[in-house]
Amino acid sequence: MRKLSLCRGKDGVTHHLFEGQLDASGECQKTDSHSICNKEDRDNNVCLKECLSEPDMRIRAAELANANEQICGICVSSMYKNN
Repeated sequence: MRKLSLCRGKDGVTHHLFEGQLDASGECQKTDSHSICNKEDRDNNVCLKECLSEPDMRIRAAELANANEQICGICVSSMYKNN
């Protein structure tokens, strides 16, 4: 199951989703160096939540959006597309 991390973009305002996975020690490891929307590189981004399941990330992204945080719509829509 893919894991998602929610990280602040370089603009300091918009949050983007990055794919990752848990390693054997339970640490979150990035699996891609670009955000799902391909607009951000995952260099030294500050991540609010790391390696959450899609259902958990859906809840967390909705909570942040309801708190007036900006979340990339392209990244969020990837959690709702049909597989």
